[in-house]
Amino acid sequence: MLKQLFIRNKFFIHLITLPIVLSLVGLVFIFEASSVRGFNESGDSLYYLKLQTIWFLLGIGVLLLF
Repeated sequence: MLKQLFIRNKFFIHLITLPIVLSLVGLVFIFEASSVRGFNESGDSLYYLKLQTIWFLLGIGVLLLF
């Protein structure tokens, strides 16, 4: 079934990869912007990155589900 989607619709791969790539870039920006604040508030400089990565993975799961 998935192979038929790739053959029938050339833009299907872009609909999957573009949000993933943009979200990964956003995760890098979140880490750069909040590492000091996360360390000051919780003692872990990766606090906000971990939190956002969980939501990213849940979002990718929902994207693939639908």
